[in-house]
Amino acid sequence: MIYTFKGNFGTLLLTVDTDGKARGTYQKNGVLEGDWSENSFSGEWTNQGMEGLVRFTVSDGKLEGNWKKGKDVGAMKGRWKGDLLSKEDDSETTKVVEETTSVANTPAEHPLKAKIEELYDAEDYASVITLFSENETELSENEDIVHKYLFSMWFHGDLEEETFEKIRGFEDKFETNRWLKLKGFYYSRKKWYDSALEAFKDTSERHYLLTKKKFDDYYTLHEEEKYSEVVKYFESELRSSISSKTFKVAEIYCQALYMDSDTERKALEKIRTFRERYPEHQPFTKLNGRFANYIGGKDLNLELIEEGLACFKEIKDERNIAKTKELIGETKSKIKAQTQDEKAAARERAAAEKKAAREAEAARKRADKKAVAAAKLLQHRFKNSRGLRFCQFCGREQQWATETCEIRGAGHNFVLLKERYSGELTPTCNKCGQEYNWAGDTCE
Repeated sequence: MIYTFKGNFGTLLLTVDTDGKARGTYQKNGVLEGDWSENSFSGEWTNQGMEGLVRFTVSDGKLEGNWKKGKDVGAMKGRWKGDLLSKEDDSETTKVVEETTSVANTPAEHPLKAKIEELYDAEDYASVITLFSENETELSENEDIVHKYLFSMWFHGDLEEETFEKIRGFEDKFETNRWLKLKGFYYSRKKWYDSALEAFKDTSERHYLLTKKKFDDYYTLHEEEKYSEVVKYFESELRSSISSKTFKVAEIYCQALYMDSDTERKALEKIRTFRERYPEHQPFTKLNGRFANYIGGKDLNLELIEEGLACFKEIKDERNIAKTKELIGETKSKIKAQTQDEKAAARERAAAEKKAAREAEAARKRADKKAVAAAKLLQHRFKNSRGLRFCQFCGREQQWATETCEIRGAGHNFVLLKERYSGELTPTCNKCGQEYNWAGDTCE
């Protein structure tokens, strides 16, 4: 029986005798010898001066197995994978197979390449990086080895930037986009989800759907009118994912800002930025005009409304141009009326201030007059009568002049009169008849 396989080992032509002995050839000088039983091969390989062990099984047209260098018993970490191309029951047939381009998994095509394969399968990525770097001139000519080297850098971690730069260099060298999926991982790490979506579109359905969900969740929040959550989501996840295919993301963000009166000014600032960055995208210009018109109309800011008019003229939006011109006219009327109201209010304030000043001055004068009167009430008024000098209001003699006249307000008018019983001249009120010793009482 003659089997023909093709896989990461190249093309293998394996002849199996009726006694179970098998011999095969692969690549230019590769030879297999061993035993075949129940669709499984176990034997040895030799190729370009090297040798080792190999085992594989064929099931459902697929070949899977392992190999190692050297014939000592040990783990076989190298992998053989391929497909059954044909099966012929003719021991006399000689089949010529054209050699195909070998790949890095070939057990002994080259010792360095074989070692790279072994290390990569063992997930020893640090050693893959080291071995490749030490022999880059030779190994960088093999695209499959480069592929393992690049993924080793990524899986190793902390080499994302270096990996991306290497990818770009090898893409140019081999004129391929084979590492588009790996670039998608890099874009996702940077939160450049717009680029990641494009990278995964034809390379990984799973990662494409995961990345797409980033955008779908965002759109759902907007549809549910959860504007504050839209803003938070954009600023934490999607702010670096704006490109020609994701302009809608930026539009939704600015609209969400605009819906909150506390952030409508921020909405105008952000849409200005997007418009400046992408002047060819007319929806940004239209939103700029819309936001400027609303805020300008609300704040009676003609400069903002003129900005809105310029935006609509730029995109030739005749309907909004006409509406903006009407808004300008209305705003000018409001500004004029507001100015008149402000002037009237200013006049009223001035009149009120003058009135308040006059009243304050009158109050001050009254207070001063009261103070003078109060002070006067504390003063004696002395008069002379028959050689005696006494106060008209309290009846005390001049010797008490240093003290205040505390009863002046009682209303007495003391004159010198003879006392009823003694006949002595004594200051006596000529209105109530009380002598000065009783002057503390009100004159009644």
